[in-house]
Amino acid sequence: VKMAEEHSKFVIGFISGSRVSMKPEFLHLTPGVQLEAG
Repeated sequence: VKMAEEHSKFVIGFISGSRVSMKPEFLHLTPGVQLEAG
């Protein structure tokens, strides 16, 4: 996380089960979550 925060022009977010950074410029994506059935 520290490396990503230091290189925020290259890293846009994280795939994780919970929020790992409080900086609003990063996306947080949760694996295996579907918004629609199927």
